[in-house]
Amino acid sequence: DRTAIRNDAMSLLIAGHETSGALLGWTAHCLVQSPPWRDRLCAELDAVLQGAAPRPEDLPHLPVLRAVIMEVLRLYPPAYALFLRRATCDVAMPGFTIRKGDLVQITPYALHRDPRWFTEPDRFDPDRFLAGEAALPKAYVPFGNGPRICIGQGFGMMEVCLVVASLLQRWVPVAGPPVVMPEPRFSLRPRGGLAITWRQAGRAT
Repeated sequence: DRTAIRNDAMSLLIAGHETSGALLGWTAHCLVQSPPWRDRLCAELDAVLQGAAPRPEDLPHLPVLRAVIMEVLRLYPPAYALFLRRATCDVAMPGFTIRKGDLVQITPYALHRDPRWFTEPDRFDPDRFLAGEAALPKAYVPFGNGPRICIGQGFGMMEVCLVVASLLQRWVPVAGPPVVMPEPRFSLRPRGGLAITWRQAGRAT
């Protein structure tokens, strides 16, 4: 079935490659813009890994790494808008009603920056995840929610955490554009690209 093959190929490309690449780029950008968090993360990696290559079993011992990635996902979710859903019944909301048959779309990019759910929502602050503030299952949905939540959520988080840990053991992002405009494409990408300067880990310059 050529249609099924095409659909599976697109799923692997967009959900399994494009999103991870976008998240890695935004992570480098956020670390450049927040040197204290960059240095704190590098210190955690040095203390826990002690130069060894990171393994999946190391990840529970790297809470700062996970918090950094979760905060990047809050500010720059690669899946910036979830697929449309059609209401199967009337749903009364404060001030309006979603009627049966209406199409509804959730946009994590907007939801994650709503001050009702996140203090200083435009500020990069992984502490909100270390402190548990952002543990709101319906307000933080970088992978969606419900029965159609991204099937690759666990693998995607593991993959990106391992890549970031491996990279920061060798190279540290030190400079980049101060302002980057997000652009909605297949995933949320930096408009015009993202040029980052890196230095070798352990060197002052």
